[in-house]
Amino acid sequence: MRVITAAELANKTNFQLSALYARLKEELSRTEPGSYEHEVLSISLENVRRAYTTTPKFKPPRM
Repeated sequence: MRVITAAELANKTNFQLSALYARLKEELSRTEPGSYEHEVLSISLENVRRAYTTTPKFKPPRM
């Protein structure tokens, strides 16, 4: 398991970020607090949250 970085999230849509956030949050609930997996998921969740709040509500389609 590895941390999902801001660079990996930069080109995701808000829909994709929301889906990823939900999946990570569910995985987080299945881990033991203080464990390596829990910490990695917590950091990844924070990165997704930040990406979501900084993503414009509308992204023009890529050509």
